[in-house]
Amino acid sequence: SVVEESDVPELRPGDRVLDIAYDGAFREFQLRDPERLIPLSKDRPLEELLMSQPLGVVLHACHKWPSVLGWSVAVIGQGTIGLFFTMQLRMQGAGPIITLDLEDGRLALGKRLGATHTINPTTDDPMAAVMDLTGGQGADMVVEAAGSANLTMPEIERALAPGGRVVYLGRTGERAPLMLDALVDRAAAVVGARGHAGGGCFPSILRLMDRGRLNLSPMISTRLPLSEAPEALVRSTSRKDAKIILVA
Repeated sequence: SVVEESDVPELRPGDRVLDIAYDGAFREFQLRDPERLIPLSKDRPLEELLMSQPLGVVLHACHKWPSVLGWSVAVIGQGTIGLFFTMQLRMQGAGPIITLDLEDGRLALGKRLGATHTINPTTDDPMAAVMDLTGGQGADMVVEAAGSANLTMPEIERALAPGGRVVYLGRTGERAPLMLDALVDRAAAVVGARGHAGGGCFPSILRLMDRGRLNLSPMISTRLPLSEAPEALVRSTSRKDAKIILVA
C-alpha cells in the first residue's frame, strides 16, 4: 500500500508499507492502525516486496519445527506457498527435498529453488516414490501445501517415517480422513500452521532481502495490469502459475 495521509511522524504520504492485518484488499482506500503497517524500502522493486506476505506465512510455519538439517522432506503442492517451503527447506539444510505437484512447470521451478527430486502423481505412485527415495524409511517431514487434505492425508500415512511430522498449511473446506493408529504406530505428529504473524517474520524477510539471501523474482510467473484483475483471478484457478502479480 501507499500512504495517502498520516497523523504519525514515522509514516509520511508517499511511503510504501506492508499491511499485515488487511481487511478488504480490493478497496481503493483504507483507514489503518500504523502499528499494523511495516515500512518498505523505496530501493527494492515493489513486486518483490509484495512476495514477503506469502513468504511470511511459510516463515511463521518454520518456527513450529526444530532444526531440519539432514531431514528428508516431502512437499506436496508447488504453488506459491509450497515453492517457498522448498526454498526455505533448502536454506535450512534439509535433504533430500522431494516435491510433488500435478504441473510439470511448477515442479521445474521447485527444482530451481532447491528440490532434489520431483514427482508428478499423474505419472507415478507418489508415496511409493517417496519411500523409494528415502530408502524405505519414509519422509521425516511432509508439508501439505496443496489444500487437498481429503486426498493427500491417506497418502501421507503411507510414507511418513517413524517419529515424523506432518505440517498442514493447505486450506480446504472438507473434512479429511486420518487414521490415528498410523500416528500412534509411528509416534508421529500433525502440526497446523496459519498466518504470518509472530516471530518477527517480516523484519526477518526484509533483512534477508537486503543481504541478498533471497531472490524472489523467479517466483513471479505472470505479470498483468491491474485492469485485468478479474482475468487474473480466473487464471489463478488453473493452478498453473507460481505467483501472479498485478501491476498498476
